[in-house]
Amino acid sequence: MSSVRVLEGGLCTTIQDLGRRGMLGFGIPACGVMDVFSASVANLLMGNSRDEALLEMFYTGASLEFLKPMHIAIGGADLSPKLNGMAICNWESYAVKPGDILSFGGLKMGVCAYVAFSGVLEVPQVHGSKATFMRAQMGGFLGRKLQKGDILPIRAYPGCQKRSLQERYRPLYPSCAHLHAVLAPQDHYFDTQSMECFLHAPYSLSRGDRMGIFLEGPTLSASQGAEMISEPLALGSIQVLPNGQPLILMADRQTVGGYPKIATLTLESVIALAQMRPKNSVHFVPCSVAEAQEKYRAFYQNLAQIAKSLD
Repeated sequence: MSSVRVLEGGLCTTIQDLGRRGMLGFGIPACGVMDVFSASVANLLMGNSRDEALLEMFYTGASLEFLKPMHIAIGGADLSPKLNGMAICNWESYAVKPGDILSFGGLKMGVCAYVAFSGVLEVPQVHGSKATFMRAQMGGFLGRKLQKGDILPIRAYPGCQKRSLQERYRPLYPSCAHLHAVLAPQDHYFDTQSMECFLHAPYSLSRGDRMGIFLEGPTLSASQGAEMISEPLALGSIQVLPNGQPLILMADRQTVGGYPKIATLTLESVIALAQMRPKNSVHFVPCSVAEAQEKYRAFYQNLAQIAKSLD
């Protein structure tokens, strides 16, 4: 069933889906895609379910040779995709035939891109998911990022129709973003001055990976101490480290942690952050639990509208 040969793996290309469910109590992270919107839409362009496994690429894309006919679609960051040396676009589906080569050039916008296929990536499920967790060498393709010479088995579906995402649904990836966050559960650990800094001063992205993104900005002081008894962590939790700087937890986050959490990002803010680069800046905007729930519902209503528009 050999379908795709990896000619170059890129900086970090892994197989991901929407992640593992119900395993946090066993110390197994959820993992999955960093940008749920882009991955979901790439799959919808293929006529797949949103949770179908696909490729996630960071900063530089892989080079892939197709061994069987199929369709592909790219969502997320603009990594200057090319098919047989000719530029193609994100958010559209393309037919490929044996011998065709998908490659990528310079990074234009965003950070992480997704390549979906008209079919099923035939890699084993581990604890109910094909998502790669590199630290544990679990899931995906041998538990690691792709490298030159890998062969991906794909059970391709015939007859995928041409699809294109309407412009009004296509996201932009600015270098400065306002991130909505629900204050808690340990916001009471921080004095008034620290809370004012957190909510009104800009922070810049320092470094990070799929586990978490470090920020730099005004120092936040925890009046009740910089550590606490470990407790469960959620996607988008904003821990404050002993140096007073925030760390935002992402897809491959640990399951529990002992640093106080000043706030938790909403889902669309996590996605916006996932597409930002070092030195980009963010401002935090407080929102209530009710507002966060409404944003969550609106996010999935928007995806439902996109799915309907692509039928």
